[in-house]
Amino acid sequence: MNGRQTAAAVLMYHALEDPGDTGSGTHRGELVYVLPESTFRAQMRLLADSGSGVILPEEGPSRGPRAASPDGAPGVVLTFDDGHASNHSIALPILLEHGFRGIFFITTDWIGSGDYMSAGMIRELAASGMIVGSHGRSHRFLTDLKDAELVEELAGSKRALEEITGTVVDSISAPGGRMDARVAEAARRAGYRWIFDSVPALNASLISGRLVHRFAVMRSSGGRWFERVISGNPPRSAAVRFILREMARKLLGNRIYASLRDILLGGGRPSRRGR
Repeated sequence: MNGRQTAAAVLMYHALEDPGDTGSGTHRGELVYVLPESTFRAQMRLLADSGSGVILPEEGPSRGPRAASPDGAPGVVLTFDDGHASNHSIALPILLEHGFRGIFFITTDWIGSGDYMSAGMIRELAASGMIVGSHGRSHRFLTDLKDAELVEELAGSKRALEEITGTVVDSISAPGGRMDARVAEAARRAGYRWIFDSVPALNASLISGRLVHRFAVMRSSGGRWFERVISGNPPRSAAVRFILREMARKLLGNRIYASLRDILLGGGRPSRRGR
């Protein structure tokens, strides 16, 4: 293809929901990130027809011109956080159907527990051409950890995933999007080349060692929102909501913010993850 790739839009997914699953037993604070299979399938079909190429970070825009979609549409990177079993049972077949590759960030302490992928499923992802990355060991917010805890969270999860896949794991996404300069530098020292946060913005360039921004695809994200993001014209509402959340987090602190969020979205029941 000819032209210039002007940006990269990185999408962040979590769990998917099959047609027979009504979401029962799922904490409401988590359900907002769970997409029905039909919605995900429609999005991948739209992406396949859009002219925006699905890429991996190494294939994305850097400082100079490179091959891209004919109309300069952004390259799209597909990422999945947490390691839910539906990423294997639902997302993987749909991605393979379209010839797409994605990055799956695994919380290693959750492997094989509850509704999360087993080591065998993770090996199948890697064998299918998908990229396996780290989402930490325990899903604790990395910015809350002391230096020694942070090193073990980063190195321990990397080591565990490399033992499972037999491949180098050099990508990580921050649980809850909690990222700062200290965490980013620790991730680089631990051997991660691609470091993903949750800032809803296009990436003008994808360069190893720099932070990669992502748009969270939520249950409420409509078709028009999706079209605008993959076309390189994301709505400003996502950025406004993010700024307001960041202000609340800084004012209240991670623990109080997460507790209040659980109360508002889940009737006071604690969820396994905070956003």
